[in-house]
Amino acid sequence: MNETEPTSKQLAEWESWCAARPPKVAEVARRLPPWKLYRLDPPDQIVQITAYDEHEDGNVTVRVFVGGDLNFVMFEREVFGVDPSKLQECKPPGPDEVTGSLLHGEQAEQFIDTTLRPALLGPEEAERVRRQLEKLAELEARCDLDH
Repeated sequence: MNETEPTSKQLAEWESWCAARPPKVAEVARRLPPWKLYRLDPPDQIVQITAYDEHEDGNVTVRVFVGGDLNFVMFEREVFGVDPSKLQECKPPGPDEVTGSLLHGEQAEQFIDTTLRPALLGPEEAERVRRQLEKLAELEARCDLDH
């Protein structure tokens, strides 16, 4: 978690970055900079912005990181397509608030593959997605070997 405010040089670089973006993205980025914490409601979790995106219809969404250092979660993750209006700047969790992540790394991946994805997509679609992810991993491994 980034707990420090940016330096004046970093702020100047940020402004430069914003100025080079489409106007709607720049407006959201200036209003919701990535070094601040935000409460996403629902589901009432503290998040950090990791990316900004403008869609073909002109709407801007953000990608956020939901981490165990700020929340009590089953597993850490990034969530994309978040409506910026659902974010409110907030403080870090207090010392009496429970934080942490139950599953890490391969445990989280196994939970997603065997429980979460089938529940959301149905078993056949989940299996199709699993096979596609395996093929992607094989391609990535081949590319790594080629370099």
